[in-house]
Amino acid sequence: MQPAHSLQVDLLTTTAAAAVLQVHPATLVNWRKAGTGPKYVRLGPRNIRYHRADLTEYLEASTVEPEAS
Repeated sequence: MQPAHSLQVDLLTTTAAAAVLQVHPATLVNWRKAGTGPKYVRLGPRNIRYHRADLTEYLEASTVEPEAS
């Protein structure tokens, strides 16, 4: 059993998150400024991280199902 203080959190940098989403890191910066894109964690004024699960959730929410014709 692990101690309670050893919480494992899967946080990704902007560059790593951009690689997961297959976009340029500047795109994530622009989305943050615009108030769009995936949820993120601000650990300081210049220290942004993304939970991998939030990236997956964002991709699933952004999936468009084609309409039947």
